[in-house]
Amino acid sequence: MKKNKRKSKIKKRITRKSVFNFFKEIIILTIGSLLYSISIAIFIDPNNMAPGGVTGIAILVNKLFPVLNTGILVLILNLPLLIWATIGLGFKFLAKTIYSTIVTSVAITFFENPYVIPAQFCYKQDPLLAALFGGVIGGAGLALVLTRNATTGGTDIVARMANKSFPHFSVGKLLLGVDGMVVLASAFVFQSVESPMYSIIVLFIYTKVIDGIMYIADSGTGKIMFIVTKLENENAIKKLIFEKIDRSVTVFESRGGYSNADMVTLMCAVKPNQVNTVYRIVRMVDEKAFTVVSDAHEVTGEGWREWSNRLE
Repeated sequence: MKKNKRKSKIKKRITRKSVFNFFKEIIILTIGSLLYSISIAIFIDPNNMAPGGVTGIAILVNKLFPVLNTGILVLILNLPLLIWATIGLGFKFLAKTIYSTIVTSVAITFFENPYVIPAQFCYKQDPLLAALFGGVIGGAGLALVLTRNATTGGTDIVARMANKSFPHFSVGKLLLGVDGMVVLASAFVFQSVESPMYSIIVLFIYTKVIDGIMYIADSGTGKIMFIVTKLENENAIKKLIFEKIDRSVTVFESRGGYSNADMVTLMCAVKPNQVNTVYRIVRMVDEKAFTVVSDAHEVTGEGWREWSNRLE
């Protein structure tokens, strides 16, 4: 009887957690898609910028053939890419991407409707400010969607597919490379040299904001610390790291190049906000220790990103 009660409690917890995670995913995807749509409808499209991707193509097609609005064109142009994503990235990715694409398409159509958002609310005074704010808001929106292992469609899908094959390239930089051709095309469509220049500014800001937010949000990013100290200090430093920040330590036997003395090198993966704590621990034990800190773009294993998430 007790075992059955425990099992039922565990099932209830799992069910509650699953429901909570589902709504959390939906909320983040919705906020991200809306932010991206606002950046397009309020800042980028009114100022004749085409910052790459399917959205950029939709803006260009809309200017050449203003029969369908940008939002509807985004949905139409994304269909073949969504089919491709089904083969390469799986059902979960596809479902979330379809949702984000639909929200983005509907939201752009909604925000570009003059009866909903009057023309005077679309920012056209300073193209540079439009590029800056559009890039920050749109980049934040794209980053939120990407952190949920989804995209808003378009070249985000191409970048995500490429990232699977070339994980050493960040998603933001891949987006920058894929979108270059669309930016160049905007010069001919808008017959303006300034248009692609502003679009490049938007793309650059997209890249920085996406990489920055994904770095902070990703459970698999952090810092690697190498601590070279005397053999007798090994246990004291390890113990304090375990107690203070609950991180594991890998130990390497080493030897001083100048002194030729036997030493020990401790390697520890930590979060950026834990670096100073480790510094204080090392200083407390050995003020003469040699410490090196470097970026760790991906850390997979216990206490970090799960293997299942890395290989999704």
